[in-house]
Amino acid sequence: AEDASAFVQVGVESFEHDGRPGGVLNPRRLKRVHVFPLTEAVTFPGHFVGSAAFTLDVMGFHVHCYDIAMYLNESSPLWHPTKKHTRKERMETLLGNVFFEMVAHSKFVNNQNMAKFVDRLEFFAQEAGIKDYKQPIEDYRQAYLSGPKVTRGTHIILFPSKEGVRPIIGGHDMGLIESDFLGKVIMEAYLGSQSDLPEFRDNVFAQLGTGKPEEVTDPAEVNIQAGGNAWGLVVIIVVVVCGTVCLGCGIRYCWRRRKQQEALQDPLAAGAR
Repeated sequence: AEDASAFVQVGVESFEHDGRPGGVLNPRRLKRVHVFPLTEAVTFPGHFVGSAAFTLDVMGFHVHCYDIAMYLNESSPLWHPTKKHTRKERMETLLGNVFFEMVAHSKFVNNQNMAKFVDRLEFFAQEAGIKDYKQPIEDYRQAYLSGPKVTRGTHIILFPSKEGVRPIIGGHDMGLIESDFLGKVIMEAYLGSQSDLPEFRDNVFAQLGTGKPEEVTDPAEVNIQAGGNAWGLVVIIVVVVCGTVCLGCGIRYCWRRRKQQEALQDPLAAGAR
């Protein structure tokens, strides 16, 4: 029911009327509505590095799923590099000194779909040669499934570290999910060479190369065409399942309605005889 409701909401969000009586519905290009602050203190004082607006195009729908930003510890040496760091060295230094903030802009971004996105981390764990990755990733999935409701307007903050990841969902601290690799694969998913958000990754590293920004910069645009990315495939699966469920419910409703009408007609027919 939750997925079906989200699918219907995608349709509502993705089209708008042209304003004329009997006019057509046109695809709506949703604009970013959240402006991240330049500085934000959660566990440590963080300074804005870069952001992105993540959108999906699915079966004619244009869905603005969420905005995401990365904050780096104000005291991080990466703000004042004394030497040229390799990307690997920067990734190691970032771990434990950054947090990601996500703001949902669509009801498609719900608990179930956030849990599905977590499944993508298995790919990065496999790429890193990690064998016993199932349980920590499952624990992370459960943080979304058992946590507060995720919907449009929900803020999610992630603290990846060497000890694991600490998600804060809708203002509720879910605690540290302990793992010696989970924080690393989350960093790879966002900032690694095979990142699912390459425009966001490039935006972040470009800013780190120029130093601490004095104002919040424009977001990178990350648009996924369904089928061109693993997360896009998740959307297709959800859409197909929801469509099947809706069709099945429609057929069942029509069948029950017909039976009710037949039941009402039988006594009338008997009386006529």
